[in-house]
Amino acid sequence: MSVNAAKGLAGPEHFIRALSWLFAIGPQVGVNVVEAYLERFPTVCYYCISAPCVCHRTGKQPYRPMPAYKVQDERAAFSNIVAHKVQYENIAIDYDWIKNNICSIYPNNEILWYHSGPGFHFTKLLEEMAELHQALSKWEGGDNRLANVATELADVFAWIVATWQLAMPGKNLREEFITHYYEGCPVCNGFPCSCGSRRERSSGIVTLPQLRELSKRLDELSGVLGSRKNELQDIKASIEKAIDSKDEQVAVQAVAQTKSRMETLRETVSDIDESGKKAVSIIENVSLLASKLLNLVDLIRPFIPHS
Repeated sequence: MSVNAAKGLAGPEHFIRALSWLFAIGPQVGVNVVEAYLERFPTVCYYCISAPCVCHRTGKQPYRPMPAYKVQDERAAFSNIVAHKVQYENIAIDYDWIKNNICSIYPNNEILWYHSGPGFHFTKLLEEMAELHQALSKWEGGDNRLANVATELADVFAWIVATWQLAMPGKNLREEFITHYYEGCPVCNGFPCSCGSRRERSSGIVTLPQLRELSKRLDELSGVLGSRKNELQDIKASIEKAIDSKDEQVAVQAVAQTKSRMETLRETVSDIDESGKKAVSIIENVSLLASKLLNLVDLIRPFIPHS
């Protein structure tokens, strides 16, 4: 996810996969990730007990002096306020609330992203992942302090959500999550998943929603370029074959052919009238989507395990 987002290649599915793994890990060790998040970020920064965070001024100390034994009480008080709102004011702790909560605590994240690039966020996310790995390793080794695992799960979750709202502006995480799993597993379409072990399943580099988007765009292009309808239907047939077969190699080949044909088509289509301009716009959109998918394949392929 980090590599793809930094290169401008990430889509919603990369964030959703990361969150899915996080939610899969939590129950395995007895941690509710959302509850851990609320305990860690109860509308204020965990360290300075303030929103927005002022840790840069306090050195990660409470913004107003208080005895150490009262710090935990202060955090608990904010947690109780959230719990009260959920119970008596019908506040829903959904992805929008979680995203808005983290943004209100750390508004400077947006400034850092747009002025310094995404590097800081991904460095921080990788740092939190390393701390999660360390906490899980200790827990598996007999350390019974599950609270440490919960804390690190909450931190990773918070940074993924914080990065989502900057990398995916205008997209609704809840809706994208539903779309991703709407037909079950995005690789085998099973519910529950029937992919088997990790080595038996497709890496899911090119997913069904992406292929369906290509197919939809090709239909739009056929409607504009009636004279090239047969040629475009041949391209679409390859995409549909990939969708039906769920074969990743077929999908990669179909996407590569689509990209090549779009490049050829772009050289022959004039944009001097409205119809031509619309056709050129669709061709460029299809070509861009295909290019992103192929670039993603090139990036990830060396790291995919082979039997």
